[in-house]
Amino acid sequence: MKKYVLISIILMSVNILTAQWVADPTQNTLLATGSNDYGEILISTHPRSANTYIQWCGMHSNGWSPSIQRVDSAGTPMWGANGIHLSRPNFASYSNGVALAALTEGGCVSGFVDAAGKCKAVKINEDGTFAWSGGGIVAIQADDCLRTEVVACHNGGFWILTFNDNNMYLRFYQSDGTPSGNQITITDTHGNENIAFGQMVVDDNDNVFVVYMKQHFAFSYYQYKTLCVAKYAINGTQLSQEVQLMNTVAISGQICHDVCPDGLGGGYAWISHPALNDMFEVYMFHFDSTGANTISDPRGLLVGEPDNINFHGMPSASLEPNSHDLLVAFVETDAVTQTHNAIRVNRVTTNGTKLWGPNGNVIVPTTSHNISNLIIDAFPDGTWSSIIYKYDENIVKAVGINSLGTLIWDTTMSTASGNRIALSAASSGYNNYQTIVAWEGTRNGTFGMYGQNLQKNGVMGPVVINNDDSGDDSGDDDGGDGEDSTAVQNFDLNLINIYQTGNCLHIDGQDFQQVEVFSIMGQLILTDNTGKHDIALGDIPQGIYIVRVRTANGKTVNRKVMIR
Repeated sequence: MKKYVLISIILMSVNILTAQWVADPTQNTLLATGSNDYGEILISTHPRSANTYIQWCGMHSNGWSPSIQRVDSAGTPMWGANGIHLSRPNFASYSNGVALAALTEGGCVSGFVDAAGKCKAVKINEDGTFAWSGGGIVAIQADDCLRTEVVACHNGGFWILTFNDNNMYLRFYQSDGTPSGNQITITDTHGNENIAFGQMVVDDNDNVFVVYMKQHFAFSYYQYKTLCVAKYAINGTQLSQEVQLMNTVAISGQICHDVCPDGLGGGYAWISHPALNDMFEVYMFHFDSTGANTISDPRGLLVGEPDNINFHGMPSASLEPNSHDLLVAFVETDAVTQTHNAIRVNRVTTNGTKLWGPNGNVIVPTTSHNISNLIIDAFPDGTWSSIIYKYDENIVKAVGINSLGTLIWDTTMSTASGNRIALSAASSGYNNYQTIVAWEGTRNGTFGMYGQNLQKNGVMGPVVINNDDSGDDSGDDDGGDGEDSTAVQNFDLNLINIYQTGNCLHIDGQDFQQVEVFSIMGQLILTDNTGKHDIALGDIPQGIYIVRVRTANGKTVNRKVMIR
C-alpha cells in the first residue's frame, strides 16, 4: 500500500493547477495528455460533491486498458497530467467493455474484464490511492466474461454485473470491497437463450432492477430478442419474477438498451431497433417499484411515429425530476441516403402518454451535416434541459429547451482543429449547476482528453458559487452548494430584498425576469415570469421556502423566506 500512496503523492504534485473551464469553444480544458487512441470515454460525478471522474481506454503495454482522471468543479485535473492508468491487470488487445461509477462515500470504482476473461473491480480513493490494490478484486466468479456494468448505491457500496455466452451474473459489494449475500446468476431455464447486455437501476433501499436481453438464433444473421426485467436484494434474494417489457422480435446484429431510475422506485428503459418494417425506431419502456410493466403496447412505446421516410435512432434520455416524466431525444435521419439529420425530443409519462405529440418537437432542424452522440440532461429543478451532440466530425454543440420543449438557447461548445472528436457517451449530469462532457481531440498540436462544462443557461466557463449566508442551495436537489451557476462575480446580493406582505411575495430592488419558489426539499412550487414586484402566493402552506430571482442580465440570487 505504501507504494501506491507514494505514487499518489507524486501525481498530486504535478496537478495542472492552472486549468479551468473556459468560455471559448476554440480553447477547451485539457484534462489529460497521451497518444491518439483513446476510446470508451465514461463520466460519473459524485452525487453530493463536485468531483467528476472521467475514464477512457487506450493501448498500453498491458493491453487496451483504462485511465481515470478526477476533475474538480473548476475544471482542474486532480490526478496528474495523464490521470491514473490501471497498469496492474492485463487486458486484451481489444475492448471487452468497461464501466465506471462515482461512489457516494467518495472515490470511484472501475469495472472491467481482463485478458483472462475475469470480471474485476478497482476502487480509487479521492486522493488517488488504490483502496484495495492496483490489481483490483475478482468481483464475479465466472469465466469468459464479455463486459461489465457498475452502479453506485446510496450506502456507499455498488452493484457489478457481467455476462458470458450463456448467463448473466451480478453481486453487491460494500465500499471496502467485501461482498454481501450470494452471487446472482440469471439464466434461461429452457436452456436455449443467452442472457446479455444487462443494465441496472437501484431503488432507495439499494435493491437492484436488472433490465436484460434474452436472445437466441433466428435465421441468417437475425436473432430473436426479448427485453426483460427482474429485481434482486443485496443478499441475493430475487424480489420479483422476470417481467417481459418487450415482446420477442427478430433483429439483425446487436442492439443495446439503456436505463434510468424514475424517482418513484421503478425505472425507464429505451432502445432503438429496426424490427418494425425494417425501419429504425425508438422505443420506451417503464416498470414500477414492483417490476410491473406499465406500458400497454407489447412492443414498447414508439417515442416518434414511423413515417416510412425517416429512421429514428441514437436515443438519449433523462428523468425530469419533478414530474418523473422521461425526456427522450433522438436523431431523425432520412432512410434513403441517411445524409439529412434533425434532432427531435419528446416527453413521456410513466403510462406512455406522449406530452409533446406523436412525433415530439423538432429541436435542431434538418441539416445535411452529420449529427450523432446525443446527450440529454434535465436540470434538477425541472425547468430546463440541455441536449449536447456532435456536429460533423470536429464540433460539439448544445441546445437548451424549456419545460414545454421549446428551444431557448444554442451554444457551440467546441470547434476542434485537426483530428476528429470522439465524444463521451454520456455527461456528468447537472451537478454543482453544470454538466460536463469529455472527448479526445487536438488543441494547438496537443492530442489529449479535453472537457467542457455547460451551465443551465447555455453559458460555458467558470462557475461562480456565492456562499453568502442569505443564499441557500435547497432549490437544487443535486447537492450543489451556494447560488445558481448563472450568478456572476461582483453581483451585490443586497440589491434584491424578498419578503412577504399580506398574501403576496414582495421583491424590491433591480428589475428581474423570473421568480421561482421552491420548497425546502427542492420541489418547484411557483413560477412567475411577469416581472411584477408583488406575486400572489395563493394557497401555499406556511413554512420555509427558497425564492430564486433571475435578473434581466442573467444574474441569479436565492433567498430563504418564511411564509406565514
